[in-house]
Amino acid sequence: MIYLVSNAGRSRLDEGAELDATTLVLEDGTGSKFPSPGSGEGFWVRIGSSSLHDLRVCTARSGDTLTLSQPLAHSWAALTPVINPVNAELIQALVQRVELGTAAFVDVGDLLSGGGGAVGVDSPVASPNALDDEFDGAILDAKWSWRNQESAFIAFGQGWATITSVAGSESKRIIEQTISGSFKVRVKVVGVFGGQYNDASLTLFNNGSGRGLVYRRPGHVRLVSQNILVTR
Repeated sequence: MIYLVSNAGRSRLDEGAELDATTLVLEDGTGSKFPSPGSGEGFWVRIGSSSLHDLRVCTARSGDTLTLSQPLAHSWAALTPVINPVNAELIQALVQRVELGTAAFVDVGDLLSGGGGAVGVDSPVASPNALDDEFDGAILDAKWSWRNQESAFIAFGQGWATITSVAGSESKRIIEQTISGSFKVRVKVVGVFGGQYNDASLTLFNNGSGRGLVYRRPGHVRLVSQNILVTR
């Protein structure tokens, strides 16, 4: 998804927005201050204040009405501020679109730590498995399921799936598949984190034995239980 930005993107709710709502109605005549996304486009909106808010992607605007990609996690009263922010998710998406030589995506984690490593583009495998996913659709494929989703949401663009979670949450937000038999896994993980104890990872977990292995970003391996999951 290509994210749009407007310098004047600021308004208030004309009427209240209930929990799980997917549309916002802005004050009369102020919708034009916000972008008008087309196919494959959207823009971020923050409803509320810097300390308490919903952060959502708007995928369509009709006059003063905004359509959100995910339901609201809170109820909001009329006159609640709504802005089009420049946020970490937007910056991450912009950085990922920068081309370095033959690489298409910058490793945001390395950039934030002062490095400049690049994450190359993966080509689809010649004979894809039914569980493979290039994350090139508009919604999460049915082959995946959420664990501990709560208010987290996922967006897609440029071959990446980006999971955004609420700050301060303790539970891991996970999309998962179930597989049996022999398998190979190839995944690239990039993370932008705002504090301690935050990470992104690939987790292999054996439901039968309760054993697991977590490959974390950046570069750590952590055992779950006392035994390593045997993969083949």
